[in-house]
This record gives sequence, structure tokens and C-alpha cells, in this order.
Amino acid sequence: MIVLESALNLGLIRVADVQDIVASIPEERRGFLSLLNRAESGSETRVRLFLQRRHVTVSPQVYLPGIGRVDLLVGRRLIVECDSAEYHSSPEQRRLDYARDLAARDQGFDHLRLDYHQIWHQWGSTQESLLREIRRDRHRRPPR
Repeated sequence: MIVLESALNLGLIRVADVQDIVASIPEERRGFLSLLNRAESGSETRVRLFLQRRHVTVSPQVYLPGIGRVDLLVGRRLIVECDSAEYHSSPEQRRLDYARDLAARDQGFDHLRLDYHQIWHQWGSTQESLLREIRRDRHRRPPR
């Protein structure tokens, strides 16, 4: 799923290619494809699938007025950003990210920012942290 979504995002394959791939998979094994979405990174896909498999509502690439587009909106209130060095390492990009974080906080959203290392090299502890946040159940409530 991660590779498939990444390939779509990068323009390496077309939607028609995905349809061909789906057709080649035995019908009884296609259930996971209902989770296919257009993520902008493999990291987003990994976090989204982890939450969806636990029956948590996750909306990818949501535009929030006054904040901008966020990677994942979990429930109604939790924003999860999945950062990579490629798009979040310059001082200017970090300033923009921090400004968006404050705007989200000002509008009553809770916010988590995860980096590549946390998602791929510290995945076990990151999963535990995400589960602790979900168990608090604040994500279901509207922003304060």
C-alpha cells in the first residue's frame, strides 16, 4: 500500500495502472485496497493505515481555513503532520510549520508532528505514543 500510494503521488503510475494491479489480486485478498488513498508520502500512509486498522477515523490531506492543508486529520480535532527532511529542513519551512502549528492550536486543534525517524526507525515507540493519544479520546471532540 505504501509503495502503491507513493508511486501514484510521484506520477510513476496512473490510476489505470492501479486498477490493473487490483484486478490481478484475488478477490478475497483485496480488502486492504479499500484503504487506498492519495497520500503525499509513505510516512503518511504508514501512520494513516496504523490508525485506520484500529478503526480510528482519519482524513488525509485536509484543508483547514486559517491553517492550510494538513497531512492527517484524526477524528475531528487531532492534526498529525508527517515531516520529511526534504520538505521540512530549511529554516523558512520550519518557520512556516511553526506558524501553522500555532494557528492550529489557536483554533483548538491538538497537534502531533512526527518526523521520518520516528515513523520508520522508532516505529514501535511512535505507535505506543499514538495509541496513548487515541485512548485519551479527545480526537473525537470538535476543536475547542
